[in-house]
Amino acid sequence: MVRIGIIGCGGNSRGHLYRLLNIEDAEIVAFSDIDISRAEAFSKIACREKKNCRSYRDYRKMIDNEDLDAVVISTPHVFHYEQAKYSLENDLHVLIEKPLACSSRQCEEIVNLAEKNKKVLLVSYQRHYIPKFVFAYKLIRSGKIGDVKQINIWLMQAWRKNTMGKWRQDPSISCGGMFMDSGSHIVDLLLWFMGSRPLEVYSYIDNYDLRVDVYTSFVAKFENGAFADVTINGNAVRYDEYESIFGTEGAIFLTFSGVSYIDSNGDRISPFKLPPASSPDENFINVILGKEENRCPGIYGLNVLRFTEAVYESAQSGRPVKI
Repeated sequence: MVRIGIIGCGGNSRGHLYRLLNIEDAEIVAFSDIDISRAEAFSKIACREKKNCRSYRDYRKMIDNEDLDAVVISTPHVFHYEQAKYSLENDLHVLIEKPLACSSRQCEEIVNLAEKNKKVLLVSYQRHYIPKFVFAYKLIRSGKIGDVKQINIWLMQAWRKNTMGKWRQDPSISCGGMFMDSGSHIVDLLLWFMGSRPLEVYSYIDNYDLRVDVYTSFVAKFENGAFADVTINGNAVRYDEYESIFGTEGAIFLTFSGVSYIDSNGDRISPFKLPPASSPDENFINVILGKEENRCPGIYGLNVLRFTEAVYESAQSGRPVKI
């Protein structure tokens, strides 16, 4: 049984709570949040029959006082570094929300600390566990569409409207806007699909009327000779997402509703069966218990931040930036 403490009991953490409650080998034993009422509310959901399920304002006191094996960190971005560092220094495994931290230097320190202490560090990029994305990834790696030459991705959300007046629009806490937030998932997906080291990026960013970015577009070149173009729209009227991967012998298309591909004969195919669904939480517990490999290790978060910093630098300088 993996004994878990949850750091941060906001809306995003609720998904982790319910997924962990359905994992047989996981036991949530404590919660922490600067708003103690939120930690107590989570405690009532998870620990109705457990007198020892405690709530804390300070995550450090929770770690110091409880007999934990692991923590789940789901807090505003600027706090990720100190919380992950303290947890790893106290010999705990860490499942952390994106972005891993607010700078590549901080990410590198966290990744190295997890490796030094031989602890699981898993970044919660959920597309690694969604069947249609896993199918596309495996199809790319199988070579059935040949060598990847181009990837196009666009993401649209009503991010500006939905985060108005909240911490995500405060750069001192969020460390960036739509691109640092939801765009982090897209950069991770791009790097995962491409499977090649990014060399250079050229970007444009528009903050619209905010202190953080709302619109981002970039083109990137990779070591394997392929290139990508990505559009992030944080001022849309609804959510939608689209990925297209073009290989020398076929193509893959992902939409909100599913996935299809074109084979070397030019036939469009919709797969009858997709890989089973999973989650970062399930993978995290199974990696700790030695049942699975880590499908989203800390190095993924580090690579995303290196790419993210280059995008911001390019937009500010008005020139291509090497990664």
